[in-house]
Amino acid sequence: MLLDVGISEYWFWPSWTHYPPEIDWRPVTLGPGEPAESLFLIEPFTWPADVGAGGPFRFYGAIVDSAWTSLVGNLGQVAFSYRGNY
Repeated sequence: MLLDVGISEYWFWPSWTHYPPEIDWRPVTLGPGEPAESLFLIEPFTWPADVGAGGPFRFYGAIVDSAWTSLVGNLGQVAFSYRGNY
């Protein structure tokens, strides 16, 4: 899972490590027939009130094989914007 805020820099879940230069990831094991949609990865959070407005931002999520060479399923993405507290 990564967060793209549109400035050619990315933050990787679960520690929100900044790329470049680092990435982060978490291994996930799915049972036979278990859909990836059954995973709840990111806890709800409140966007900081002092950062103003912005967007569109995107979360991208993917499951890859154990060799990191192929996607298992489809790349998922969610776009959002933030208006701030005015």
